[in-house]
Amino acid sequence: MALNEARLATSAGATDRADAAWERVLAIDPTTPEVLAGAGGYWLERGDVDRAADLVDRGMAVAGDDARLWVALGEVREAGEDAAGAREAFQRAIELDPGVRGAAEGLERVNGLAAADAAPGR
Repeated sequence: MALNEARLATSAGATDRADAAWERVLAIDPTTPEVLAGAGGYWLERGDVDRAADLVDRGMAVAGDDARLWVALGEVREAGEDAAGAREAFQRAIELDPGVRGAAEGLERVNGLAAADAAPGR
């Protein structure tokens, strides 16, 4: 229930409500990969890369074979401008679960950035 509330508040753009809801979710369930990936994604969207990284790292310590966490790790690394690390994380997510949401798109973004950086005149 608390996780759904956090997701709904996030979707509605109700920042104060979403902040409080994600805090409640983490207090209730601080180790479930789905919670840690979701909360990490939320804080990443809010621009708090360090907090997002901490949550994803906690999730990886518990379930390093969870493809959703590898996607979240890729997104955190991408936000931190670590293209090589992001590429590695998105590729690992695809290895674990070829259909995991966000991995292929993240890999395309990172590969697109790398191609743009390598273009002549850059």
